[in-house]
Amino acid sequence: MINAVLYDIALTAYIVAMVAALGHLLGRREGLWRLALLFTQAGWLFHTLSIGVRGAELGRLPLLTLSELVSVVIWGAELYKLWAERVYRVKVLGAFVLTVIVGLGLALP
Repeated sequence: MINAVLYDIALTAYIVAMVAALGHLLGRREGLWRLALLFTQAGWLFHTLSIGVRGAELGRLPLLTLSELVSVVIWGAELYKLWAERVYRVKVLGAFVLTVIVGLGLALP
């Protein structure tokens, strides 16, 4: 139950980050990129907590069902995006990656 709440918070943060990242892509405003980065990091943190709580509830790694696997793939893609933005300083990457992540996240039951 608590993992679902944590996941919903993470998904909401990802949605806000996506909107801000798309706004940055269209308007090239530095403030929107910073907002997208902040909400992406917050979403990733809550998503990490959600996966950890889910694993503790199940007593195993949450990788056996399709929804669990997709959630972990989203988590990993988000971590990779955060790393790539930091290392390569590609600020528009979030607009593209977050759109796919939010689409996958909304499709999960």
